[in-house]
Order: sequence, then structure tokens, then C-alpha cells
Amino acid sequence: MVSGFDQKETMKTTYKIILLMICISLFSCTAVFGQSRKTEDCNCKEKEKKAKVKTSKKVKPKVLTVTTSLKKRGFGSNRVFKRGNDFTEKSIDVNSKVLVQLCVLRGKVKINGWKRKEVRAFIGNGGSLGFKVRQKAQESGKPTWVDVLGYDLKDRSGSRGNKCLSGDVIELDVPVNTEVKIEGQESEISVDSIRRAYVHNHGGSIFVDNVKDGVDARTHQGDVSLRRSNGRIYVSTTSGNVVAFKTDVNEIGDYFKAKSQSGAITLQSVEQRELEVRSTSGTINYLGKLNSGGQYTFYTSNGSITLGIPKNSSFQATVSSSAGKFDSDIQLKDVDIDEKGGFQRITGRAGTGDSVLYLTTYNGSIRIRKIDPDPKP
Repeated sequence: MVSGFDQKETMKTTYKIILLMICISLFSCTAVFGQSRKTEDCNCKEKEKKAKVKTSKKVKPKVLTVTTSLKKRGFGSNRVFKRGNDFTEKSIDVNSKVLVQLCVLRGKVKINGWKRKEVRAFIGNGGSLGFKVRQKAQESGKPTWVDVLGYDLKDRSGSRGNKCLSGDVIELDVPVNTEVKIEGQESEISVDSIRRAYVHNHGGSIFVDNVKDGVDARTHQGDVSLRRSNGRIYVSTTSGNVVAFKTDVNEIGDYFKAKSQSGAITLQSVEQRELEVRSTSGTINYLGKLNSGGQYTFYTSNGSITLGIPKNSSFQATVSSSAGKFDSDIQLKDVDIDEKGGFQRITGRAGTGDSVLYLTTYNGSIRIRKIDPDPKP
């Protein structure tokens, strides 16, 4: 039989065991909850890390978007760039006989003739480039008239710049049987080995070599240099010098005309029978022969005129001056002198007078010097 005291002790022991079990259960739950929270925190950090990685990858499409917009404006696949995107180069197949037109805002321009039936255009450190075919040959279908533009017609964005080319260096390779027409603003232009050249430049010098059938070269500020070219030739400058060497005719009636308002004009071995040289303020120098039946006119308002011609030249001369002197190494016959109002007019003949010579200056001297029949350049 159990006493009352023993029953109480037994109940206390039972309560202690139950309380201990409850504490163990609570500790286990806390530990599990903590571990779960820790795992959840780790998972959250991992998700944040992954989210950051995804965010960093989303930066690239923004750059691609900008690139795409640049392409639409003509800076992407529509242009050909090399060497660090510092030049543009394009070409087009053409007929062997072709007209090429272009205008230039600025740059050093060089036109070269070659044997290919192709026009190649090159711009260094400049704008865009394109071709416009204006006419094609009926049989071959190849272009016979091409404009070189400062933009690409294939660019469909609608953003087209100035039609004139611009760059530090502009080069064109064209068939040798090409006629080239150039309008320039601030450019130095060189043309070599083509059929015909029309070069009109506002500011900058012009160099023409080996053009076979006609030259028209004009500049306002700069020199004009011409050599080994044939046909009808007209060269002029407002402020600059003109130099021409070794020109010839292609057809009867081909002429050579040179003008300068402020600069010297120097000619040598010009074979055209019609020669007209005029300068407002500058000297005129001519070295070469006088062709039979030719007419040679040399005029300057303020400057001297010097001719070096073969000693056996045959010509009829009219020399006019107001404030200068006339001196000739070649003896003239049938000389007539007429003076009116301080202006002197002298006429005379050398040989049989096969050519006609007009020499005029209002302020300067006029000299005729005899040279060997075949002067060397």
C-alpha cells in the first residue's frame, strides 16, 4: 500500500519528466525553424545574386539598341569601313566610255584613269559615299553616266546628307575613256590619264596631266597646271598662276585659251593654232614655235610679255603698248609705227608672215627672243 507522501513524490517526478520532454520539443522546433530560416536566407541571397547577374546581362541590349539606331542612320552595315573606320571605298561596273560627275566640299581630290571598266571611289576621313546611275548602254546595260554622291541611295532611312563629297582624301579610279565633271569648293584637284576633264573649283589649285580630248579647268583662288593634254583647252584663275606644257590638237579648230586676273601665265610647246592668253595683272611668258596659219594673242594690262620663238619664225606682228618698250631679236620688215595719245602701235613682218601675232600691254615691256628651232623643256 502506497502512502500519501509517496504518491506526491511520484507525481512530482512525472511532472518533471513531462516538463523536460516539452522543453526538448521546443528546442527541437526552434533549431529546425532556425535552420529553415537560415536556408531561406541563403536561398534569398542566392536569388538576389542570380537576379543581379540577370540585371547585368540586360545592359547589353541597350547598347545594341543604340547600334541599331545608328545603322538606320547610315553608320552600320550600309557603309564599308576599314582601318579603324577611317575611310570608305566603293566601286561600280561601268561601260568603257562613261561620264562621271561629282561635287566636292573639301578634300584633296585625285582622279586616275585605268584600264578596268569600273569606277572605284575612295574617301579618307570623310563622309559617306554612293553612286547614282543616270543612263545605261542599250546593248550591254552597263552605266554610261554615273553621279558620285555624298550619300548612299541604298540607305532607306531617309536620312541623306549633302550630295557633295567631303573628306581629307578623295580618289576616283575611272576608265581611261572617261569624261569627268567636277565642281569643287575648297579642294586641291588632280586629274590624270582620262579622255576629257571639266574642273571648276572655287578655292584650290588644279593639276591636269595626260587628258586626251579637251580640258576646261577654272579656279578662283589657286594655280592651274597642265601638261601633255590635247584638244580644246581653256584654263583660268582669278588669283593664281597658269602653267602649261606640251599640248596638242585632235581636230581642226582646236584652241588654247588661258586667263588670269592676278598671276603669271607661262606656256611652252603649245601646238594649238588658235592661242589666246590674257592677264589683268601679271607677266606672260611663251616658249615654242608659231605654226603656219596660227593666230596668237597675248594681252596684259599690267605686266611684261616675253616670247621665245625659233629664229626662222614667220609671222605678222602687231605690238601695242602705252608705257613700255618693245625689243625683238628677230628683225622685222615693213615696220610701221603709229603713236596716238601716248599709246604706241607697231606693225611688222618676219619671213613671209605665215602666222599672226598680237602683243598688247598697257604697263610693261614686250620682248621677242630667238631660240633654237626645237627647244628642250
